Amino acid sequence: MNVRIEEVSSIAKKLHIEVAAEKVDQEIERAFRKIGKSAKIKGFRPGKVPLTVLEKYYAGEMEREVLGRLINDTYFRALDDHAIPAVGEPRIVDSSGVSRGQAFTYQAEIEIKPEVTARDYTGIALQKEAFAVEPGVVDGRLEELRASRAQLEVSPRSQARTGDSVVIDFEGFVDGQPFDGGQAEDFVLELGSGSLIPGFEEQVAGMERGTQREIAVSFPADYGQPTLAGKPATFRVALKEIKEKVVPALDDEFAKGFGVDTLAALRAELETSYRSQETSRIDGELRERLVIIPTQFMATTLTTPTTGMLRRYTALQFEVYHAPFTATDFIAPSIWAVTAISSTDGLDFVVWLDDVAEDGDTTAGVVRVVMLYQLDEETTWRKVELTYQPNPNGVGRAVGRVAPITGRISYFAQAVDQTGNVALALHHGADFTEVDILERPNPTIYLPLVMRNY
Repeated sequence: MNVRIEEVSSIAKKLHIEVAAEKVDQEIERAFRKIGKSAKIKGFRPGKVPLTVLEKYYAGEMEREVLGRLINDTYFRALDDHAIPAVGEPRIVDSSGVSRGQAFTYQAEIEIKPEVTARDYTGIALQKEAFAVEPGVVDGRLEELRASRAQLEVSPRSQARTGDSVVIDFEGFVDGQPFDGGQAEDFVLELGSGSLIPGFEEQVAGMERGTQREIAVSFPADYGQPTLAGKPATFRVALKEIKEKVVPALDDEFAKGFGVDTLAALRAELETSYRSQETSRIDGELRERLVIIPTQFMATTLTTPTTGMLRRYTALQFEVYHAPFTATDFIAPSIWAVTAISSTDGLDFVVWLDDVAEDGDTTAGVVRVVMLYQLDEETTWRKVELTYQPNPNGVGRAVGRVAPITGRISYFAQAVDQTGNVALALHHGADFTEVDILERPNPTIYLPLVMRNY
């Protein structure tokens, strides 16, 4: 196999690949053997069709089989042999046919991960909240745990109050007549839960065990049953029992229900969890400050000329920014490139990225990809959520469409993984004109913005 690499641009290459005639002959023979096992031709038994007959009837199927195998085998081998960091699928152009005794040639156009060095990120000033233990947090969480283990027990009180669970019988009337669904016996109602129509529970509160009361209420105007919506109603209610929540004692026995031996150990675990959550919150808010005010990152001094297929966009200006975290903090995701594809149907933002750390860890997968964009005459940023399509090989893409845009825009890409790591890619100065759209159905602006290796 011979491979010649043509540099199209900083993010695109064209591979010229030639496969030896000997290899082509082997694949042709292999394809016909496979076809011959199942070929059905009148006058011949399955598997006994002569090669000359197969060549007459199945030449097209053979060629499709051979082309697929040759391209699939040689394309990926060429990427490996020449260490080409391809992104996405190749576009096969100018392929020759397959014939015995002749070499097979084809060309593959591919996009690659760009090589851009991060710059000017160390001067960004950010304020980070100092962690301080808030008094009473652990005690509050202990009370929440107690409440979660509360048991309903018959109350010694004779009068119901908000928070109690009461057992009642009731029957409802509209215009003096009972209505379907308006009756129940031994109905358990938690007073204050808001589970019945407004005003009902408030009037049950204060009733005494063993008593009856008539309650006047009105059904809401948007009530789900149209025949009752907005109408006044009367309910005859009998209170049969009052139950209240009883929380367990806060002691070592209580703590054992959560897998520890003592109350002190449970308190220590809650404090550790609280510290961890607050630290994560503070770090997350620090990262968020990098995206909620994107204008502070928008430089106007860096211009990159483009050549070849990008010659139309010689005025592109962009800046790459890395959050000021250590390498161990910033393991994933990684934004390799951003493209904006414009057409009369809309503007498609495409962010190429992976969620594989340098050590191969894929547990912290991408959970959100967002693009902020702004027209020159606007003062606010628009936001579009992109749909992430992961790739088992590491490099996936996120895609989102917005309405067609004509004019100059800035955009700002953000990707977040499950552990809160943030990847950022900043860009400004992309022109979309009516001329571009008319001349090219899908003009593409390539933005080589890399968040890696700093």
